Amino acid sequence: MVQLTLYTTEMGDHEQDGEAIELAFSKKKIEARKNWLRQFEPGTYLDQKEKVIKYSDFVNKELILFSMADLQRSIPSMVDGLKPGITWCLESASRSKSMEQHLLWLRTRL
Repeated sequence: MVQLTLYTTEMGDHEQDGEAIELAFSKKKIEARKNWLRQFEPGTYLDQKEKVIKYSDFVNKELILFSMADLQRSIPSMVDGLKPGITWCLESASRSKSMEQHLLWLRTRL
């Protein structure tokens, strides 16, 4: 309860936190989010030793890492039109003999 009281008494100090959360999740801030992702600098990380982390620091240093990884997983390759996860599944399945057995089983059922 003490932390909530401190947070609400210092509400002006936390304005950036609200803006950062809105930037990350609001449907109205799509263009701003695109610019936020374009300005991403690899190697920017949150200091894990800190006991208190601002929401804006979390959004701009940790959540952006998730957003970039999610973006890379979501966009199909220009080479084959497949997303990285599907490509990985197909490659690993084609390496196994069980895939050949499964295809043979499917052919006999059709």
